[in-house]
Formats: sequence, C-alpha cells, structure tokens
Amino acid sequence: MKVTEIRLERYKRFTDYTMSFRHEETGRPLDLVLLVGENGSGKSSILQAIAATLGVATGQITSLQQFNWPGFVYESISDGYRGFSRVQVSIEFTPDELSATSDYFEQSGFNTTDTAVPPGNQPLVTLELKNAPHSRPVSAPSASQYYQFRGREYAYKLLRSPNRQPDIFERIGAIFWYHEQ
Repeated sequence: MKVTEIRLERYKRFTDYTMSFRHEETGRPLDLVLLVGENGSGKSSILQAIAATLGVATGQITSLQQFNWPGFVYESISDGYRGFSRVQVSIEFTPDELSATSDYFEQSGFNTTDTAVPPGNQPLVTLELKNAPHSRPVSAPSASQYYQFRGREYAYKLLRSPNRQPDIFERIGAIFWYHEQ
C-alpha cells in the first residue's frame, strides 16, 4: 500500500493543506518521497498524521493515545483553531495486497464469527482521523474498506496455525514510523 495524498485541516500549523504523493505526469503513487523544509515548517507533523492514522487502521496501535512520538499530543492537535482537526490519508492498494488480505481473512478463521466484516477490495481508500469527542478517531467510508488495512493482523493469526507460509508478510502492506528523537 502506498500513500497517495494527505489533507490536513486545522491540524497543528496547517489550516487547510493538501499534499499529493503521485507523479505529476503519470498519476502513479511515488515510490519515494522526500520532505525538505526549515525547522518548524511541518515535516514531522505530516509524517505524524500519516503514521497515527495508519497505525490505528492497521491495528499496530489501538488508540491515538498510544501513539508515542515526541510532539504528538492527540488532544491538542487542533489547539488554536475553532473546531476539530481532520486528517484524510488516501491509500492505494495493489491487487496482490487486496487478494492476500482477503485470502488471509478466510484462512485465519476470522470469518467464523458473527461480527466479522470481510475486508473490501477497493484499490483506493481514504481514511479520516478526527479529534472530535465521541467519534471513532479513525474511519473509512465503509467497514469493509477499514478492514482492508488488517492484513497483518490476519497474517499473524495464520503464523500460529500449522498451515503457515514463510513469505506471508511479503504480500501485504504495513506502516512503520521513525522519529528523530
């Protein structure tokens, strides 16, 4: 999966800002993005917004309060603005990632519960992070699209089964974050 765009509204120093991660001529998602700017220009804020949103969606963290990155305080990201912050992160999935996530969901046994939501197969999904009270911090347009991000969770369950595959994680995306501290 690749980030294709981020939109920040009332988020830290950004009133309303959109950044595309697509090639200008081909429209394809970029393989490499380099953020360059002066101190305080918002480079880390952009990375924090992406990592926090995807961290919750992929299940690597269960709440934004668990997101441990110096300078990120979920409750105060909209300080200085009227209204709440909103972050939209658009993600593009490859056909293989979509297929693997669906396969792993079926094989892992998650589909045997009454409340299980099968992962969707949308190539482009936009997640939304809001710091509004009484709302889920991260959401997708549908529950099935939200569960497209849980491929690693299904793969971990498969690793504990006798049918495990050594290359199971090569077919699904993940989010990793690093900070300068």
